[in-house]
Amino acid sequence: MARRNEPQARRLLRNLQLPDDAPRVLLQPRYWTAEFFDRYLETCDEWLANDPLAGRIMAAVAPRLAERIDERCRLEPDAVSAPFLHVRAHLVHASALRAAGDLTESELAFEAALQAMVASAAEMPLSLWRDLQLRRAHLRMVQGRFAEAGRLVDAILDHSPEEDDAHVHGRARLLRGSLCVCLERHDEALAELSAALRHLDARRSPRAYHAAIHNFAGTLTVSANHPGALAQALNHLRQARRSGQFGRRSVPKLKLRWIEGLILMRVGATRRAERAFERARRGLAELGAAWEVVAIAVDHSELLMLEDRFEELEQLAAEIFPQIDTLGIDTGSYDALTRWRDAVATRGLNCAVIDAARDALLMGPPRSPSSAAS
Repeated sequence: MARRNEPQARRLLRNLQLPDDAPRVLLQPRYWTAEFFDRYLETCDEWLANDPLAGRIMAAVAPRLAERIDERCRLEPDAVSAPFLHVRAHLVHASALRAAGDLTESELAFEAALQAMVASAAEMPLSLWRDLQLRRAHLRMVQGRFAEAGRLVDAILDHSPEEDDAHVHGRARLLRGSLCVCLERHDEALAELSAALRHLDARRSPRAYHAAIHNFAGTLTVSANHPGALAQALNHLRQARRSGQFGRRSVPKLKLRWIEGLILMRVGATRRAERAFERARRGLAELGAAWEVVAIAVDHSELLMLEDRFEELEQLAAEIFPQIDTLGIDTGSYDALTRWRDAVATRGLNCAVIDAARDALLMGPPRSPSSAAS
């Protein structure tokens, strides 16, 4: 791919007011270059990490932008295209739909990516194959199809030795650790997530690095039986929060605040825990991260239950439950969350009901637990 237009592509992207200006790139041929397309997809993924709603708006434009580039290449013999534009566009769009909780449409976008791959006469680069498999494994995980996700991750690791690509290896170990969390295999999860942190470069992929920190600390929080492990988890979180990779109001930083609230609740610092829950929930609600908002409310409900604050519990459930309809979770998971709401209403909430609600959310979108396959 020619890179002579890359400085211009970067300049064009900087001059756009994203995400509002995303549809503009479909209207003017100056945006219809392979170089601009590369920068645009990178920006989509960055926005998905910080603001999923904005990222979805941008990602929806990507497949049509690929069509515009093909159109320009047909009309202008000197225009430079690149193989697999459509595959990459559909992959980013699929990840955006998955992040927004629309698993059915995400599945269709993955099918479109596979069809575009078959239609291309060029041989797929190994890096693109790895990216496709990582994103598919992430979707399978949030669908609750853990065995399929595990097979995909195994295939990625078989073709991604540590010395070949430490970054891809780290992303795959992050996914495997996330799967172990879902299956409550906490010791294996900690080992995999530790390996992910050793391989991931926080500068190259801050989203993946923060996801690994989040899951590692969260796993320690739910599995630790002694204060030292909880202190270790809290230390990991605070180190990650002090990094300048994301803004204070980004999804990764707010999720770290959520896990900090869990740890503080475990050690009895309930007022600080409550402040952390409320700050994380408000911030994530503003960013459209519905799954996280509901999950934080379930965790917060444990604190309110332990302190017999029934009226506040009822208010929390009334505020949160309408959002559950937006998650696209299966019937069994929805029933578990309904039992949580009903137990709040009858003042019969207990730890078993809360744990069942947490388990239900492990099956629900957009990501559970955190992952950076997208």
